Amino acid sequence: MRSFVQFCFVASCLFSLSTCEKDKKSKESTADVEEDKGLLLYRQLFQTRRQDHMEAINNILALQDYEKQYKLIKMVYEKLFEVLSGAKTALEQINFNPSDRFPTDDMTKEAVSSVLENTAFFGEVLLRLPDISHDIYEKRKDWLEIMTWAIKFSEKTRVFEGIHGKFLNLVGQELNIFERDPDYQNPYSLNSKLKFQGSEPISQKPKKKEKKPKKRGPRLSQAKTEL
Repeated sequence: MRSFVQFCFVASCLFSLSTCEKDKKSKESTADVEEDKGLLLYRQLFQTRRQDHMEAINNILALQDYEKQYKLIKMVYEKLFEVLSGAKTALEQINFNPSDRFPTDDMTKEAVSSVLENTAFFGEVLLRLPDISHDIYEKRKDWLEIMTWAIKFSEKTRVFEGIHGKFLNLVGQELNIFERDPDYQNPYSLNSKLKFQGSEPISQKPKKKEKKPKKRGPRLSQAKTEL
């Protein structure tokens, strides 16, 4: 009888522990759902921002003039890194962890968005115009530090997933922030044989074929015949 009572007591304790564990998992599951909602909502906005980036890239490429492109990209980068630096400072002051659930307060959400969107835009310009980008970017050691932080921060947020994750990985490899694959190659370089669908394809207007002047040889003058 005593052993039966002991068995009932142990069973009761195990049941209580099991119930507590289920309640804990239920609460964690609810938290994950809430987190996913915030994350999914931002991913939709992020996709729209990426389309805006494509339009901006089109405008830069449409210049078709190295000096104009260089000046514009330099100006864009200076503003871009100014914003990234401010966002980095703000997030570090509140000890924000990018692995945490996506923020809901406006101030933190704006800072996180600034990091994600400016990192993505920088990556697009870098991969599509690598010569100009590297020349401007590598002269600023403070930029190297900020972008290294921004890419690692972005990777942990779970916003860059799927093709966006592959894109971010390519940017990290291009800058040697991530270890390069043995066969790494910038997919947008002219000699690249790779096809990357990491972002919307750029719709470039087909160039009009220049009409080449026909070669004209010496003409024989038509002799007038008199009847």
